[in-house]
Amino acid sequence: IGTVDENGDPIPYRLGSGDVSLRIGPVIAGAENYTRLRSVVPDYERLSGDHTLTIEARRRPMDSHVMTKGPYTFDSTTGKFSAKARGRSFRLLFEGSGDFRMGQSIAYGRPDGGR
Repeated sequence: IGTVDENGDPIPYRLGSGDVSLRIGPVIAGAENYTRLRSVVPDYERLSGDHTLTIEARRRPMDSHVMTKGPYTFDSTTGKFSAKARGRSFRLLFEGSGDFRMGQSIAYGRPDGGR
């Protein structure tokens, strides 16, 4: 990814993760408890152009009500986002245009209460 069209303009992209839940040992915490997402560290080997991260949080996996945080703008100097969100499952949506090579982004959170 991270190429240009026939005019030399960056091709826009949109990448989304699947639903992510916190796992504590053998138990998926999102099944019973909420998770409070505290920060996200994007991992890029190279990055130029405009890029954003949007976080979607849900109370239940198929819940139509989505709590959206962001979009957060980042570049090659961004270390982490203090992205606060609460839910049982999360989705990370990366969008932008420009040259990049993505690695494995890391999200930090903690259990945050039950039903």
